[in-house]
This record gives sequence, C-alpha cells and structure tokens, in this order.
Amino acid sequence: MRVINSIYGEFVIEDILKDLIYSKPVQRLKRIHQGGATFLVNKRWSTTRYQHSIGVMLLIKLLNGSILDQIKGLLHDISHTAFSHIIDYVYSFNDEDFHEYFYQKIVKNSEIPDILSKHGYKLEDILNYKCDILEEPLPNLSADRIDYTLLDMYNLGVIKENEIKNFLSALSIKKGKIVIDSIPIAEWFVEIYYKEVIGYFQHPKNVYSAYIMTKVIREAINKQILKLEDLFQDDYYVLEKLVSSNNRVIIDLLNKLNNKIEVVDNTNDFNISLKHKKRIIDPLIINKNKIIKSSSVSKKIKMLNQLASRKFENVTCIKRIQDDIDYELFS
Repeated sequence: MRVINSIYGEFVIEDILKDLIYSKPVQRLKRIHQGGATFLVNKRWSTTRYQHSIGVMLLIKLLNGSILDQIKGLLHDISHTAFSHIIDYVYSFNDEDFHEYFYQKIVKNSEIPDILSKHGYKLEDILNYKCDILEEPLPNLSADRIDYTLLDMYNLGVIKENEIKNFLSALSIKKGKIVIDSIPIAEWFVEIYYKEVIGYFQHPKNVYSAYIMTKVIREAINKQILKLEDLFQDDYYVLEKLVSSNNRVIIDLLNKLNNKIEVVDNTNDFNISLKHKKRIIDPLIINKNKIIKSSSVSKKIKMLNQLASRKFENVTCIKRIQDDIDYELFS
C-alpha cells in the first residue's frame, strides 16, 4: 500500500499496517479531534487522532524503526476517548493518561488480534513490546512529541515544508534515542515546540473550549445522559447524544462553543483558570561525537526553557467577554 503524507512524504507500507489502518479502532480516530473541543471554536484547529497516528507510524518508519515499532506508533492512541484529553479534566487525571488505562482492553476486544495473527504475530507481541522512541519521557524527543508538534504547526501555517524537511533530515537514532545533528535545527524545534505547547495548548480559546466541554460532559454524566462507554465512541456520536438530550443546561453551554467567542488573558479579572501540564523540551544533539543535551551548548535553548518553566509555573487565567456562565475554576 502506498501512503502519501504532507509532512513525511511518500511511503510503501506493509500489508499488516494497511490492514490495521482500515481496522475499526484506527478508523474511529478520524472522528476524534486531537485538540479536544477546539474545533468548535476555531475551524483551523481540526487535527485528528487519525492524522497523528498515521504520522507517528511514518516518522518511525523514516527513522528506520521496525515493523513492531511502526505498529506501536500506529496504535498508540486508539484508546483515546471522544474529545481526547477533555476526559482527563472530567475525571481529574492530572497526568493526562486516562486513555492509557483502557489501551489493552480496546486492543483485545477488537479485530486487531485477528489481524496480527493473520500476519504471523501474536497479541502479546504488541502488548508487551516497548518502542523506545515512541513516547520517550520529556525532556527528550519522541516520535509522538515530534509528530503532534509538526502536524499542528504545519496545519496552522506556522512552519513550511522546507523547514520540516531540514528538521527531519537532521534526525537519527543513537543508543535508542532520537538525536539532532545540528544546534540551529535543535533551536528551531524547541522554539516551534513551545509555540505548540504554550502558544496553542494554552491559547485562551483552547482553555475556554476545554472548560466548557468539561462542564458539559460532567453534567451529562451526572444526569445519566452519557455513560462511560459512550465516550469510547467519537466526538460526533457524543455531540449528537448531548444535543438530542434537550437538557437546557447542556444546550446553553454547547451554544457557547462557537467561532465567534471572544476570550482574553486576564490575570486580574478572570473567570476560568487552568494549571497546565509542565512540558519542557531539551533535545539530545550530537556534538563532537558525543550525545549531549542541547541546552548545554545553546544559550537560546537554555533561555527558552527558563521562560517556558516560568510559564508552566503559572496558572492560565482567562475571561470570556460578555458571558453569563456560572463559572467554577478547574481543579
């Protein structure tokens, strides 16, 4: 099967990957947005978990990862619920890992075991296999972290194809870690990464949409309009259930999720507050034949990390202009 991707280019992938891509759990990700409810307040924020999963798989292939590595990359997000990390707020999972508790169950109760068996693999080959470069902990690079940054920033027009090409050409795997062979390119990625996790993740409209949808889903669960199994459908299934409920509180809140909203940063007068997960990046680079942290040789990266650390220590405070919602701060 030939796959053409706007970021990584053109690839021929193995039949097992093709069959997994067309499986229900992976196809479901086409209807789950990476940014939670952000697509309801900004049509450009419409990246899906499917796009991301395909991208991670192809990036791992580009880095000469094995078939098992590519399978892990493709499947790593299949247990995400509708509206992605919104559910972490609903159930107060501060590490944003609610979906990880359901990964094995989702895999086992799908056609994935049969697909693996068809191609000579066992379910345990996937469940017990660790792809080191897929989700390497911060502050290192990982295939997951790289792809969602490139994908979002490319879709938003922040970065261009030639910049992505230069960055990807500087990547390699050394001692099981993703490393960069150029200080300027490492600096470029760190700057782009903070535009993603601070400029986008902490954007007032993003925080606002997360707050409203969290409030909506909590209300729906409390009123038994939604059950946990509903959340393992997709964004549009859940939205339809919410709208068809005719619950006045829910409908009024949903009506406040639109692209005409006006939200501003305001630390002195605010009605929504959110503490973000700390995300500091410090890519490994090759310098004089040694693998070292880029901040040890780049004053720019060291400065960017210091600025980001201060930003993550603070709570994002925003105010919705001309609003009458009964607000409660995020826990």
